Amino acid sequence: MPVTGIKQEEAEVQPSLGVQPEQLWALLHDLQQQYPQQDDSADGDRQQQSPAASTGASSINGPVLLDNDDNIDPLTGPGAAYLQFIKAAFFREVKSAARGRESVSTLEQELKIKNEENAMLRHQVYELECELRFKHGLLSDATDQANTLESQLKDARHDLSFVQQDLASVKALCQDHEQSANFARSQSRVLMKDIASLRQEMYALEEQLDEYQRVPARFTCLEDPMDIDDEVQIVEAAEPSVYTVHGSDSEMTA
Repeated sequence: MPVTGIKQEEAEVQPSLGVQPEQLWALLHDLQQQYPQQDDSADGDRQQQSPAASTGASSINGPVLLDNDDNIDPLTGPGAAYLQFIKAAFFREVKSAARGRESVSTLEQELKIKNEENAMLRHQVYELECELRFKHGLLSDATDQANTLESQLKDARHDLSFVQQDLASVKALCQDHEQSANFARSQSRVLMKDIASLRQEMYALEEQLDEYQRVPARFTCLEDPMDIDDEVQIVEAAEPSVYTVHGSDSEMTA
């Protein structure tokens, strides 16, 4: 069996195995001891026997354990083909494991990218939460202001009810004052009428006064035949003028 192909496969997968080549060869040697190659004869009746068969130990259609394996070449001795098959399968599994590790590395890179994206998303969520808290604070402040304005509105309505009551009282007082003014107007009309009548009476008294003022001139022209010694006085109530007539002297004083 050629060894170069196996060596190349070993060289290809050696960096990804993480083990030494001597360890691989020791593992393959153990596999060769447990599963040696069977030599089929022409008649198909003989089976490959181990050196232990000379001592009485024989294998019956199964693997043969070798007592002395120091002089057996694992690449050319019994079971070499089966060993090559196992090695090929082993290297295929190793390559598959290497590809799996590459896939795991790729997945780790993708997971790292996803974690970075998640970190960015968490940061954005944090910013949104901060903005939401700020808006919630503004909303609570606006709610407090609305409640304050509502209480102020209630107080204003309460004050307005008092103002309306005061306005009704003022209207009633205005009506009372208007009635009083109307009564005063009617009284003033009556007083004007009284003043007019008094003025007429005053005019009449002035006319009588004029007549009384002309009376002393008549007395001065009269003689006193009766020789009256007593004093005759004529007093006008409306005017302060007092006329005194002396019987002897016929004198008038004002």
